Amino acid sequence: MHDQRAILNKQLLVVLYMYLGYAGFMILKTSMLVASPDLVAENLITKTQWGAILGWGAFGAIVGKIVSGVVADRLGGKWTFTMGLCITTISVAIFGMCSTAIGFSLVYFAALFAKSSGWPSMAKLIGNWHSPSKHGRVWGLLSTASRVGTMIALSAFGALLYVLPWQHMLWVASGIGVACVGIIFFFLKENPSPSIQVDNSRSVEHTNHPLKNTSLKQALLVFATSKRVWLIAVSMMGLTIMMDILNFLPMYLKESLDILPAEAATIALFFPAGSFISVLLGGYLFDTLSKHSVPTLVGILLTVAMGSLVVMIGMPEFGLSATGNEYATIGCLFVFGLTVAPAYYLPMSIFSIKFGGPHSGFLIAILDVVGLAATIPFNFVGGALADQDGGWVKFFMLVIAIAIISLFVTVWFLHDEAKAAERMVENVS
Repeated sequence: MHDQRAILNKQLLVVLYMYLGYAGFMILKTSMLVASPDLVAENLITKTQWGAILGWGAFGAIVGKIVSGVVADRLGGKWTFTMGLCITTISVAIFGMCSTAIGFSLVYFAALFAKSSGWPSMAKLIGNWHSPSKHGRVWGLLSTASRVGTMIALSAFGALLYVLPWQHMLWVASGIGVACVGIIFFFLKENPSPSIQVDNSRSVEHTNHPLKNTSLKQALLVFATSKRVWLIAVSMMGLTIMMDILNFLPMYLKESLDILPAEAATIALFFPAGSFISVLLGGYLFDTLSKHSVPTLVGILLTVAMGSLVVMIGMPEFGLSATGNEYATIGCLFVFGLTVAPAYYLPMSIFSIKFGGPHSGFLIAILDVVGLAATIPFNFVGGALADQDGGWVKFFMLVIAIAIISLFVTVWFLHDEAKAAERMVENVS
């Protein structure tokens, strides 16, 4: 009993440190998004150029995912996580010194290159410390770190913009990053020692996984020939774009509601607030619901998400007051975050650890790369659309079209996952 309690305490500490570190990643990234309305207001960039900056950031994240996935599998999650957080912190500080679109693009590329190491690193650490039966709950909890970090950044940095210029706000964010680097470097442990045993003798490591002792090339061949990998890849393309509208929200809210950038950041936090609640509950539901119930749940959630976007587009026709429009926007953003986040975070993360085994870090990197690749043309096109007359309506119509495709493909993937789980049970019995 004492040993089990000691093991649980160590597992909880590892989750806590990962939580703080990933929240730090999101605080750093979001600080640059909070600054975006001021960049446009000061004529440093246009909305089209902001879309291009986001596109370059997505490209940096793609390169970073490829590199960090391999590095995490080779060097371990702790060191990959620490170096990524350190480079992101430095990049945000430099972002506050830039004054041209080219400079912003290069630094944002570097920041997202480094930030992309977070998810593959955590995949390795979770695989080292937790049994597969707990992965849904652990991922669900850690996914809230992304939302908590985003909410902290939107609220705190939005308030700071009332009293500080955007450059100084970014330097405050960098100070938070330095603190997070210190916590991860000194306290996070890569592996349990001695090796933790869970579920009566089943090691946390993937001791009997089909991909054990396979090379990266052999694993890639397995991934490339798996229908489920292709389905979740297409799903991630659409879902990543849907989550990525947060990059445009402060600018959209400032222009559509005619409010200050600081207030726009505060309203935008209702998107991650909804996400926070849903991924926390979603991790538990994914572990407890039957495999055949999950596709239905996710299908309903994504349908509601599309409905919230339709309401946002139609609000000018409702004849609401300025205050009414503001509250309706808050409600739509909260519902959108509440319904999209579980589909985005949980299926891919759980599937990657289970299917990828010793190569889970690289599989997560591949799927993230595919999703990020889809955001590159979206960011360029979305920024250009927003610069047109009635551009924000066109912007959200594009997002709705993408959401419809994501709904069908994600439910298809989850149905296939349920069938695969049934076959596994039959083979064991």
